[in-house]
Amino acid sequence: MIRFSKLLLALGALVFTSMDVAALEPDKEAAAKTPHVLAQRPSEIWGVILGYLDRESENALNEATCGKELGYISDVIRGKRMSRGIIFNMETIETANTAQFCTVLENYQGVTSLDFKNMDPAILLTALGMLPQGFVFPKLQELNVIEFHFQTGDSFFPIFHALSARIQMMQLRDLNLEYNRLGVTRVMAALDPILPQMTELTSLRLAQNNLEEAGVLALTPLLSKMTKLTRLNLAGNELGTARAMAALAQLLSQMTQLTDLDLGHNDLGHAGAMAALVPALAQMTKLTHLGLADSNLRDAEAIALALVLPQMTKLTDLNLLINDDLGDAGKAALAQFNFVRL
Repeated sequence: MIRFSKLLLALGALVFTSMDVAALEPDKEAAAKTPHVLAQRPSEIWGVILGYLDRESENALNEATCGKELGYISDVIRGKRMSRGIIFNMETIETANTAQFCTVLENYQGVTSLDFKNMDPAILLTALGMLPQGFVFPKLQELNVIEFHFQTGDSFFPIFHALSARIQMMQLRDLNLEYNRLGVTRVMAALDPILPQMTELTSLRLAQNNLEEAGVLALTPLLSKMTKLTRLNLAGNELGTARAMAALAQLLSQMTQLTDLDLGHNDLGHAGAMAALVPALAQMTKLTHLGLADSNLRDAEAIALALVLPQMTKLTDLNLLINDDLGDAGKAALAQFNFVRL
């Protein structure tokens, strides 16, 4: 609250110095003629905001959502080097703003986190190509590329290849590709060349990418070698078959270092899926968070899971929300564990 008050004071000072004396008079007609401060001095307003955020906040820029604001921002930071993280939610940005977008990227070279969300892939690809030769984000540790508007037949590989050329992969700690619905072919085209370079990666999020059984099998040789990976999210990847769960169980048996695993939004209540998974979970004694929400679990699956929970001694959160087919017997089996969310 104290930090935010500093921003309000700074903006208040800028507004006061911009006001016409007539606006202070009790004359509505004179006041109406006084231009609104934000309309008159947008670049200065953005300068105050970005300067404050770069000093005081974890993220210097959060959700620049349209071309007009992006233009102000690129003018303000041109030639500067912003040091904090940046989040781009640019669902409405148009191709005409690509150069301004490139300016923003160039001036946030020192960030540790980049978040691209809801973007036209062509705009990002063009902007990355406009960056100076040899440009990299040398301190980047977290990369989020989520909810992209890929059309049928679009290739994710050019986007990810262009991004990876600007990143020192050995420094990356967190890679998030959730909600892109890429399919196994596009996921592997992107990850196969670069995952071996990510020797320090601790978090990989691939939720909602239509991986299916083939995706798990393709990822196993890569992920099994990533000994520092502690967080894995494979939620919503159509893994609800016995064969898919058997493939996943084989992978998890080689990743017992995981502390956070999310397999929610997969149909695990049919075709023996949980029967294949439960023995693998019993070996994961370092898990603190396990997500199985909206997985169509029934009593039989819940009872089988409850039998191995005593072996998972570090588990502090088991998410079983939205499992509407779970009956009294299953709930009773899980009731003894105070970390279960139903």
